[in-house]
Amino acid sequence: MTLRFPGYAAALLVAALILAGSNARAGVNDRGFYIGIRALPAVSDAGDETITGGSGGTFKQNGDDPEFTIGAGIMIGYHWRRGDMPVRVEIEYAHRLQLDYDAENSGPPRVGYKGDVASDSLMFNAFLDFATDTPWRPYVGVGIGWARNQADVLRTDLVSGVRTTRDETVDNLAYSLQTGVRVAISDSWVGELGYRFMNLGEIESGTFGTGDTITADHYSHDIVFGLAYMF
Repeated sequence: MTLRFPGYAAALLVAALILAGSNARAGVNDRGFYIGIRALPAVSDAGDETITGGSGGTFKQNGDDPEFTIGAGIMIGYHWRRGDMPVRVEIEYAHRLQLDYDAENSGPPRVGYKGDVASDSLMFNAFLDFATDTPWRPYVGVGIGWARNQADVLRTDLVSGVRTTRDETVDNLAYSLQTGVRVAISDSWVGELGYRFMNLGEIESGTFGTGDTITADHYSHDIVFGLAYMF
């Protein structure tokens, strides 16, 4: 099952940031240590699916892929100024769920595979926040870290109806590219709206008793809604 992120909810979050920015002061001090949270609605993909050890035939992808997924994160960081371009670094943990994939091998025998993937990531992020004469701070950033993808995969023999399930967890190197804007809401609170591309590494089904294994690559296009408290 895929959880859809309602468009009206995203619009309300964007409107809230714009309203907050219109009421904020341009000279607010948004530097120093901070902690925060992020909502991460996304379009995610189990791409480049491959099968090894299968019985032959055509292997193809079915169903909704890419699809909408959900996630949330927490972060702790430090923000300081170097010249006119503030530099910001942070550590972020995030959990994502509801990435489903559906594939089929024409065999013989014909076999279907349905996977449900949840991911955890721990990232080190670095940003450049560009100063303006307004409460708004455009930024660009990169991240590198670790991701763990846990896949629950159902294998169905489409001729006999026999079903087999496997759980497999894979640890990966992960990286991200991101851009967006922060807005100083008050002396202590900073909002964030951004886009992030993440490569979360490999998804794997593990090897079934019949010798077949499904692998795929996990990509995510995040819409980032964040709120941070400055100390």
